[in-house]
Amino acid sequence: MKIKYPEYSSRENYPVSNALSFMLYEKNMALILPCKTNVFFGNQAGGLACLQKSKEGALIPFREKIRDFGGGEKRRLFMVDILYNYFIDRKDLAGANIDEITIKFMNDLFSEYSIPFEVDLENKKDSYEAWVWVKIKPQENWEEISKWFGKSAILIWDNTD
Repeated sequence: MKIKYPEYSSRENYPVSNALSFMLYEKNMALILPCKTNVFFGNQAGGLACLQKSKEGALIPFREKIRDFGGGEKRRLFMVDILYNYFIDRKDLAGANIDEITIKFMNDLFSEYSIPFEVDLENKKDSYEAWVWVKIKPQENWEEISKWFGKSAILIWDNTD
């Protein structure tokens, strides 16, 4: 089986000659768990800069969340929509690393949605719109990924370009 590498990439991004790669250009949200899998997941990031990022690992897609707005009003609200809209208003971050305002915004959003993440400050220099390193905090209903508690992963979603 011959592997086709994306045109934008050099083989340096894929150190294993028979690695598979997937670009995730959709309005969804997922978590890349960095580990040796011989599978690389990529995403366009950095807003209008259209950075092409990729990482070897495993992928966990996210599902939508139902929010209760009180008074019996419940509706679907995707955290990805909130992030997408936030970055549409932050064109100043195009191609730049996320800033302290964005880190606070994202950590507050994770808390509001009961998502056991916090922005990984150690990897801040490699975090952009649609490609943010996070630390996974222990949480009871996430036993499936308990070996990742306290470790870093990459949160991805649709770039606003």
